[in-house]
Amino acid sequence: MESNKIILLVLFICAIFHNASAQYQADVLGDGFEQKQINMPDDYEGKVIITVIRKQNHHKKAVLYIHGFCDYFFQKELAAQYLANGFDFYAVDLRKYGRSIMKHQIPNNCKNISEYYADIDSAIALIKQEGHDSIQINAHSTGGLIALSYAQKNTQKNDFYKLVLNSPFVDMNQNFFNENIAIPIVAFLGKFFPNNIVPDGISTLYGESIYKGNKGEWDYNLKWKPLLAFDVNWGWLHAIHQAQKEIQHHYQIQQEILVCTSDHSTYEKVWSEKLRKGDAVLSVKDIQQICSKFKANIKFAIIPDGIHDLSLSEKSVRSLYFQHIFN
Repeated sequence: MESNKIILLVLFICAIFHNASAQYQADVLGDGFEQKQINMPDDYEGKVIITVIRKQNHHKKAVLYIHGFCDYFFQKELAAQYLANGFDFYAVDLRKYGRSIMKHQIPNNCKNISEYYADIDSAIALIKQEGHDSIQINAHSTGGLIALSYAQKNTQKNDFYKLVLNSPFVDMNQNFFNENIAIPIVAFLGKFFPNNIVPDGISTLYGESIYKGNKGEWDYNLKWKPLLAFDVNWGWLHAIHQAQKEIQHHYQIQQEILVCTSDHSTYEKVWSEKLRKGDAVLSVKDIQQICSKFKANIKFAIIPDGIHDLSLSEKSVRSLYFQHIFN
């Protein structure tokens, strides 16, 4: 028994040394972006890694970007804006997302939002280790939910001073029956049957509106961010539902918060130009209503004609989003 404990301790120390000494590699984005993979403790699917991406200009301030669901970091213009305004830029591809997906894993899978806390801890520790004493978090959609949950559960930590939330996923944007009956039942069952699949219900229209190969402006890896989102299971729904309930009942956040949304949502069933000028994923009214209850230093930025990921909106629209961040 003692020998096993010694072996585990040696392996843990070796893992820490490996992560600390691992060198950055050129990232797939090119243009000076670098990436470093960090080994995390194994979970219920086996080996786990996260990937930290950075672009530096030797600023003391830094931002950590956290992506949304069925997503990864590819928003180079967002990074350029932060660099131009005095921040070094970091992003994390969370476990089972983007660069961090491993062959044995279900993409984007999780059973509890708290699984991502260690990913954020590791990314922030790296940013601090690299000489940054002032850190902001910019988080999109599901990343916004994760960041809010992280901030609520880590009230004793003072690792970052501000949250910029880009269309945070604080509510399901479903009809009354689904939100109040169907989703709570399936989410409850997801604690016991996590691998059951939720029937398809996510439209490809939002993806078509942003992807360059369809009707959009942006080029990205469809293996990491497919037009038809990865299947979600009951365990994922359980994790999201629990996190949203906690967000909606425990509003204390110590960090300054900037909540950014479009000025309206759009509910198109077939392709329409309206998809270029509204949030086609979430209800902006629900976001504003829920976030207005936070007991925090909170401000709102309403971006006319913004889409779900405001940083991918049309040029004049995203420029307004960037202005709100740095004002």
